Amino acid sequence: MDEKAKKVYLKIVFLKITDIETVAENYAANVFIQARWREKKLDGSTKDKVNFSEYWSPKLVVQNLENSVLNNVWKEVTVDKNNEAYIVEKRRIKGTFKERQELHDFPFDFQELSVSVTSEHPLDEVVLLEDENEISSLTVTCFTGDHEWELRDFVEAEIKEISKDISDFVSATFPLLKLKTLARRKFGYFILNILLVMTFISCLPLTIFAVSRDLIENRIFLGFLLILIGVTFRFITNKVLPKISYLTTLDKYILACMIFMFLCTIWHSILSRIDDLDIQYTADLWAFVSLVILYALYHLIFISVVLIKYLIRRSSIVSKEQSYQEKAVRLMGDAWLISHKH
Repeated sequence: MDEKAKKVYLKIVFLKITDIETVAENYAANVFIQARWREKKLDGSTKDKVNFSEYWSPKLVVQNLENSVLNNVWKEVTVDKNNEAYIVEKRRIKGTFKERQELHDFPFDFQELSVSVTSEHPLDEVVLLEDENEISSLTVTCFTGDHEWELRDFVEAEIKEISKDISDFVSATFPLLKLKTLARRKFGYFILNILLVMTFISCLPLTIFAVSRDLIENRIFLGFLLILIGVTFRFITNKVLPKISYLTTLDKYILACMIFMFLCTIWHSILSRIDDLDIQYTADLWAFVSLVILYALYHLIFISVVLIKYLIRRSSIVSKEQSYQEKAVRLMGDAWLISHKH
């Protein structure tokens, strides 16, 4: 950090968060952003009206704002307990914010909801910091997407840097402060309507073993039919996700179920090449037992991995919430505790 750089302190209040769109990768919100910075020229000033264009400005930009129906900005001067003057810039934004979602754990995922503030000044001229004198917050009770998401009650800041090309041969580094909260996806819908349905479809190939070995062609036909049903179901589930280059937890589960159905169908094809009836009976029995064990073992491992990852992430988030609450109590005292009583 350049010692000569001007320090700008930021806080945010998420007044209302409405739609969180997974496919479009954005969310709609009404936010209040406050920035303050030291202005020595105003120390001891008795002016009733200040022409802010005469003074330095950080030229802040909300980088991930896609569009807005409200974007009001106003400034005022405040004096702290040490009689030091600060210019305070306040803005109220109502609009849609771009938010790239990390969907590796979908539908058991947590998604950041952030507002990224940067400056038109390079990093050696200005530094963006979280305001340690005022608490950033969000209004959980005004969240309208609670049927699909659960907002976590904390706000944190992440200091970053971004590089921009000024010309073909010159680039500059600019400050960026990411003020963010977190939303947990409610996964009940996906368990009941996708995972559970796919579980039922994928276990049906085991029932094909009840078809007589004399009618292997019927076994193969039923196996192909179930695979086609699985493929169709897979295309339907694609509609709830954006186009991404990696597999989500849901994708991995469906793919594993498809592989299992494929193995069952392949086995019936192999069985048709065994002429000895006794060997055919024994092989078919052991194949059935092996596939049942494989199916049960995969589901046990899948559930265990998902549960462990989810609990680890949840524990990390609870820790962040506790740290945020301690900071809020330190800055606001009992007023914060009273306002957050459930």
